[in-house]
This record gives sequence, C-alpha cells and structure tokens, in this order.
Amino acid sequence: MNTSLVDIVKRIIAEEGEAVLADPKRLGAKFKVYAQNEPKDDRVAFGRCVEFGAYRELKQCKGEDERRRKKVTLASQMAAKTGLPKGQCADALDVLDAAAFGASVTTGAQGGTSNPLGKRTIAFGVAGALGGIAGELLGTGVFLGGSASASDGEDPVGMMFRVGTRAALVGLSVAVALLVAQSVFLKKRPTVKSFLKTGAMGAVLGGIAACLAQAVYSSAQEGSGAVEAVSGALGWGVMGAGIGLAVSTCVPNFPKGRAIAAGFLGGTIGGTLFGALGMVDGIPDAVGRLVGFPVLGMFIGMTISYIEEALRDAWITVIYGPKERRTVALGKQPIVFGSAPESHIYLAKEPPTRALVEIEGGEVVMHDKQTGKRQVLHNGEQVSFGKIAFVVSTEEA
Repeated sequence: MNTSLVDIVKRIIAEEGEAVLADPKRLGAKFKVYAQNEPKDDRVAFGRCVEFGAYRELKQCKGEDERRRKKVTLASQMAAKTGLPKGQCADALDVLDAAAFGASVTTGAQGGTSNPLGKRTIAFGVAGALGGIAGELLGTGVFLGGSASASDGEDPVGMMFRVGTRAALVGLSVAVALLVAQSVFLKKRPTVKSFLKTGAMGAVLGGIAACLAQAVYSSAQEGSGAVEAVSGALGWGVMGAGIGLAVSTCVPNFPKGRAIAAGFLGGTIGGTLFGALGMVDGIPDAVGRLVGFPVLGMFIGMTISYIEEALRDAWITVIYGPKERRTVALGKQPIVFGSAPESHIYLAKEPPTRALVEIEGGEVVMHDKQTGKRQVLHNGEQVSFGKIAFVVSTEEA
C-alpha cells in the first residue's frame, strides 16, 4: 500500500471534512493536485475506488473486521467492473480504509518506509562524499602541506600524529556536511552551536579512532600482505565508526550502536578501496586517499540514512505542502516543533517551543506547550500547525 497516499487523503479530509470522500468530483480535484508526484497506477486505482462508491460501502460496516471482509468483496467487484488488477484495487481500498477509518497502515517487511533508498539517502551519500573530499584537501593542502603521508623511518608518535590529524579533519568535514544535509532535509538552518558540537565530535572521535587504528595497523605490518590489507581496512573502519558516532548527534533518535555500525561499514569499504588502489603500480597514496575518503564519507552518509529509515519503529511524516514531505524518527528524544533555531521542525509565527512529540511508555505522545495538554497520538493520526501538518506512523502487529 502506498502510505504517501494515506497522508494525502488525510490532509484532504482535514481541509475539507470527511464528507469529501463521498464527493468524487471535489475529492478528485484536490487529489489531482496533491498526488501528482505519486505513481500513476496508484493514483488511477484510488480514483476509481472513490468513483466506485467504496467509501459509502465501508462506512456502513461495523468495525475493522467487517470492513476487512467487505474490502475483499469490493476488490473483486471493482476489478471486474474497472478491469484493474485485483491487488491494485485492494491496495486502493486499504488506502481509503486507513485514511478515513484509521485502519492499520502496512509498510512492508523492513518497516519505517516503503523505499528507504530514496532521495534523502542519496543526498546524504553525496554530502558525505563532499565532506570526505574537503577533509582530504584540508589535510593535504592547508594544515599538513604537500604530502601528508608518513615518511620512511618516521617515529610511531609522529606517524600517529599525522594519521590522527588527517582523520580529525575528515571527521570534522564529513560530520559538518551531513549536519547541513540533515538541516536542508528538515527545511531549517543549522545553528552555530550545532556546527561547533557536531564538528568537534567528528574531529575528536575521528582522530582518536584513527590513532587507535594506526596502532593496530602498525603492529600488523610485519605480517603477510593479506594481514596488512585486512588490518588497514579495519583501521579505516574504526575511524569511520568514530565519525558515525559523531554524525548521529545531528539525526534525532538515531541509536548510537547503529551509527557506529554504519560508520564502521563505510570506513571499511573506503579503506578496502584505498588498499586496492595502493596495490596498483603508479598510483600514489594521495590519489588513493582522494578516492577512499569520499567513499568513506559517502557510505557513512548513505548507511546512516538508510538504517535510520529502514529500522525505525515509529515516525512522523511532516507535510509542508502538496509536494513536500519529510520523515523524522520518534523515540525518547523529543521532536521539537517551534520557532526557536534549535527546533527540529521550524514553525514560523509560533512560540519558540510549540509542541514536543516523543515516545512515552510505548505510546506516541504530544505535549502541547501552548495549551498545556498531553495527547496520545495513534497510528495514522494527523496534527496541524497552521500550514504545516504531520501524520503519525507506527509499526503495528
């Protein structure tokens, strides 16, 4: 089922009232505007579902179990009459049921979203890659000058300093780049405080992790070539884990363990590529790093975004307009709505903190700071703040 259509229909109901579902012409006009970027087959099926009079049929049912049985019958009748595939008709009926009557929304086996490898994941990958390039250029051209590679015979402390400094600059650059990507995604400006905090964590954690990795790598250099290659890749993985942990601070409710795993995976892939390039005659280490660090940043960004969307259990879909939606994971850290620069969701012309949405005791709860009320929100429920609204989604059995 296309859960984006559920959000669209809910918004139309909020604007026009539930009676719009019994008026195909009026609903169709709104739906055509709001759903123009959705798959054509899904749009056509839902439109035929409304024309078929499914809303009136489902409204007469007493409870979700009866509606479920009715949808099976309606899907067969609708398919026979319209010529559409029965499965497509069933999906359209599910959208109608979820939007109008609050039926459970099914999002697929992965949970969290129907397409985790979407625009946000790609954008995070690009941002991470650009951060990796920036960090490498800073390390080579500005602070370390010329070739920043360890020279022959250099003492271990000097070598560790070079590696740690380079990793600190890469960690800072990747973390800041992903902070900017996250801020653009949520349509807000990052604060100076967030820049300083995220950048500092990226630099410190990336540098420390790289120093530890260099110590392991140095001890393995006396072994075989295979041992050296594996230890080098794992060393990059440790560095990536530190950067991933730093980046998790700018993604609300992202578990630290998953961030470390995502960073480790990205770093290991980047280190493997760096090692492979290093085995090719004529390719200097500088070229390998200029490829390896962007790959590290790209995979950290993509993996963090993918895992955050694919494994979350509850989230909100923020609706800025007909074509603009953003999803944010829910958890113990409250998602802040308001006009303060630190707010996760910026609301112009509202108090600095308008509302908080979080998970409490397994329930999605909103604390409305304007009214002082605490409200439990259920799957599919929509809340509006002027022109901006959000819909709650949870993984339900």
